[in-house]
Amino acid sequence: MSSMNQTSSPTENKSKEKRPRQNPGPACQQCRARKLRCDRQEPCSCCLDAGVECYTTTTRPQRGPKRGHLKVLRSRVAALERRIGDQDDSGRLMTPPGIDDDFDEGHGWDVLPISQGLTPPIEVPCSSDCSHQLPAVHKIEETKPLRASGDTIPPLTRADLDQLYFDRTHSFVPIIQQARYFRRSKLPVPPDSHRSLQHAMWTMAAALSSQFQHLRHILYARTLEQLRSLEAAEFPDESEDARLDQAKAWILITIYEFMQDTIQRAWASSGRAIRLVQLLKLNRLDDTDANLDAGFGVHPDILVKKEEKRRTFWMAFCLDRFSCALDGLPLTLTEQLISTRLPSPESAFQSGIPIVMPFLLEVMTGSDTNILSPFVECIVFSALWGRGLAHQQHATVEHIYGDVSSEFWQRQLTLDDTLSRRLQQLQRNYPQASINADSMLLFTIMMVQATTLSLCSVAESISSSVEGSASLVSEYQQRAQVSVKEVAQLSKHLMHFNLFKYGFVPLAQIIIMPETYPATILARKTKTLQQKRGNMALQCNVDAGLSERQIFARVTLRSAKMTVLSPINLFLSVASAYVNGPSVSDPHRLPCLFQTVYGFSAQTVGLSFIGYGLGNLVGLVAFSATSDRSVRKRAAENRLRAEHRLPPSLIAGPLMALGSCSLALVGAGNVLFSSAVLGCLIDAFTEHSASAVAANTVFRSFGATLVPLVGPDMFAALGLRPGQFAAGIDYPFIHRGYDLPAGVRPRDADEASTATVVFTGLRW
Repeated sequence: MSSMNQTSSPTENKSKEKRPRQNPGPACQQCRARKLRCDRQEPCSCCLDAGVECYTTTTRPQRGPKRGHLKVLRSRVAALERRIGDQDDSGRLMTPPGIDDDFDEGHGWDVLPISQGLTPPIEVPCSSDCSHQLPAVHKIEETKPLRASGDTIPPLTRADLDQLYFDRTHSFVPIIQQARYFRRSKLPVPPDSHRSLQHAMWTMAAALSSQFQHLRHILYARTLEQLRSLEAAEFPDESEDARLDQAKAWILITIYEFMQDTIQRAWASSGRAIRLVQLLKLNRLDDTDANLDAGFGVHPDILVKKEEKRRTFWMAFCLDRFSCALDGLPLTLTEQLISTRLPSPESAFQSGIPIVMPFLLEVMTGSDTNILSPFVECIVFSALWGRGLAHQQHATVEHIYGDVSSEFWQRQLTLDDTLSRRLQQLQRNYPQASINADSMLLFTIMMVQATTLSLCSVAESISSSVEGSASLVSEYQQRAQVSVKEVAQLSKHLMHFNLFKYGFVPLAQIIIMPETYPATILARKTKTLQQKRGNMALQCNVDAGLSERQIFARVTLRSAKMTVLSPINLFLSVASAYVNGPSVSDPHRLPCLFQTVYGFSAQTVGLSFIGYGLGNLVGLVAFSATSDRSVRKRAAENRLRAEHRLPPSLIAGPLMALGSCSLALVGAGNVLFSSAVLGCLIDAFTEHSASAVAANTVFRSFGATLVPLVGPDMFAALGLRPGQFAAGIDYPFIHRGYDLPAGVRPRDADEASTATVVFTGLRW
């Protein structure tokens, strides 16, 4: 009996060793989809925690391609190869360098010409047996260049780009009537000028979209090529429609370059658009034929075309003001030569209803008090902005010649009165809620504040040359302060706008708020005092006599030298990178820990992030309470040194090592460490602390990118909780060796503590 028990015992042990890892039975569909281990219960524990229906299915989808699908795929590939081989190689687009880098291989049609008559391919399920067929298609896509014809872009994509343009761009560039545009686009052979306009519209649409960002450079290059080929043609199309299309296209290209390129290039493109507008004589559209203005006995298409001309001219007029205001350049289009009426409301323009609008001069003088559309209000205040710019340039010339005329204050007060009256009219017609919700009206109000600041600047510049102007200058200075606060308040409303519907608002911000660097502001004030007092010997005490390019090069070089030559800055930066990496990755990794170890469900795991936010708040409060008290005490005893900022960071190590228990500890540790290190760098390097902080920021950014790439391997080897402790155990020691002796400069301290720092770095 005992022998039987002895012989059966090894068998039982062997069966226990071979027990399967999973319970018998199929896993539920929810666990299969979420890649979780199912306990095979009904319902399973994972589905109970997630609160979802638990079900299993015994039928499996058939694997491999269906009968005939491989044959269909091969036939379609062969047909595609024949079509590509038959196409003419002429008319290829030579893309400039750098554009090929922006191709997205996920969109085959970017580089593959597709004919309009080609039927769309069907979706064929493919297994590993047919995967060898796919590289042939991919090879075809990569070998064929992008063609210049509109057939390169599929019809559905063109329709999407058209709709994006009218949804996002037309609101601040309302120069195209939809019905006329689509009617011309459907012609069997559209004119070349219309094709260039189409590509300019698609360029703007791609720039203001997320799904077509990779196309904007290609469309931009193609538009420029088409516009230049129209100009260089041996027999150019000199019809009115062709030149109007070119003017519209150059206007859109100008706006695109304002958004995506340099201001100088945009200014050059705006000059092309303005010259075409002048060539078409769009500034005198309404000097004759009153019946045409009223629309009596005139075909609707002629009225729509004339309204497009008006809007094209006024858009060029606004661009002239915007581009010249950026650098104080002289205006090109003058008001005295304009006899074109203002554009009609948007609803009347799109429906083709003729409406007789007033002239700009009638609105300026106040003889017309009707409610104007946002586009017209923008035109009116752009004209006032241009008057302010011309007034400033005129006053500068008079001041240089030392002959400030008596008409200066008359021009100033007249312009100020017109500006105030028009602003009151705008506020009566549009309540504040309407202004905050419309990007064009918001931009218009910002132009008002920019004009007010311009008038204040002009008054200050000539106050020393005109007696009895001190009170007026003081009044303008008070109004300028109000204008600056108003711009700051208006900028807050940008948070309520879609990112793609800002329009020209950033342009106004660039003009109104161009500089915040103290040295530049002091240099400008010094230049103003030199002009007022006539003493060119006045110098700014922070002026090093360097240009902006030289300053930028010096700052960049100084940050690099600090990183290489200063061990303190180097290893504090490395420590910051080491801390910042897990601080960025923990909020993404720890929810998995809470789900797998602590049993959090998918609905409740998001609550763990509340602790991270509270930890940051507690860390800030704790650092302010402890560090400020210690610093004030040591400063009163005259023994404050830079390393006295570091003690709060010693707490960061244990906190972040225990971060597997709570995200709050990670947040608090990150704040304590970063605040202490930045305070130490600022105190140690004083005048050049900005360069030290910049080097530290670069390292922290690398840490946030590179450390999370190493973390998964460590956590896979050690486990989540031991790995978390190992990641944070060295935090308190990474910079423990720093001790700047009293009266020692940072450079000498670097040499004194190099051995300790190197030892600490090797240990890390």
